[in-house]
Amino acid sequence: MDIGPFIYRVCADGMAAARERYSPLCQADQLRGAIEGFELCQGIEHTEHLLEALHQANARAVEALAHAAADQARWSTRVAKIEWVCDVVSAALVAHGLKSLGTLWPTGPAMLKTADLLTVKAGRIWRMRE
Repeated sequence: MDIGPFIYRVCADGMAAARERYSPLCQADQLRGAIEGFELCQGIEHTEHLLEALHQANARAVEALAHAAADQARWSTRVAKIEWVCDVVSAALVAHGLKSLGTLWPTGPAMLKTADLLTVKAGRIWRMRE
């Protein structure tokens, strides 16, 4: 499975949803964190790099929380969106008979998102929808 285009699509959909969900005035930190998280994942071609990005973002979010940083919502949202990408990628991998990226993934919502992104015919996954 060529994972790069799939990750790009998940991130593009995620950024569009974030722009609808977070108000630029009231939730600027969450919007910024969401966009940053998805943009960070967009160019990733390998699952190992995706997990590395998640670990690095998580370390930064923990640091922001520990120091009660004013923008800790930004960092927490960034981690959540990277984790969402990992979850959806895990769902796609499992759907192709491959191993998930982690023991907690894929979740039900990620499986639904994956089914929405992939063409499914007679219970078999064929290709990514255009």
